[in-house]
Amino acid sequence: MSSHHFVREGQEPALLIAGAASLQQAEPLLEWVPLVIVTEEALDHVRAWGIKIDAVVCLAAHATDIELQLLEQMPFVILPHHPGEDPIARALQHVATTRHAMVNILATPTEALFRRASDFPQLQITLLGSDARWSLSTHFEKWLPAGSRLYFRPADGQPLTINDRETIENSYQAPHDGIVRIHAGHPFWVGELM
Repeated sequence: MSSHHFVREGQEPALLIAGAASLQQAEPLLEWVPLVIVTEEALDHVRAWGIKIDAVVCLAAHATDIELQLLEQMPFVILPHHPGEDPIARALQHVATTRHAMVNILATPTEALFRRASDFPQLQITLLGSDARWSLSTHFEKWLPAGSRLYFRPADGQPLTINDRETIENSYQAPHDGIVRIHAGHPFWVGELM
């Protein structure tokens, strides 16, 4: 029996590589042949992997040099930004204008990155750091074994409802095996250790 998958364009998550991620971390995300966007800072690192790069976010002043470096990658798109502008925001703007509703970001989680990604509520965003997977949502539901821990970054300390109980805690440990349901009237980040 064949295991071929048919996926419409834009149905798979885009992949934004904005840090020194490992190829091992990226490989499972590349299985669906997503739109791959790389920031200028991660470009040399990602080029060494030998994968197809679809777009590069770079300073406008470096665009011509990067185009020349990547001739073997044609076709690709340069997403220029100016000094002082956020390259992550530029990449997410590009994803939002394509048919992609989801994006995985390989980067070191920082407060600025959490804030910037929260500015794109139309996208389903997953941030993958070296030790945790963070998802932005207003609803989270998952079966967890007893002892599993989740971490939260609620907007402005606003409460979350976990299994019908309101809390402002920044973590939760499952007391027993079962489904954990979390929701809020505002977007929040939920993190799971990898």
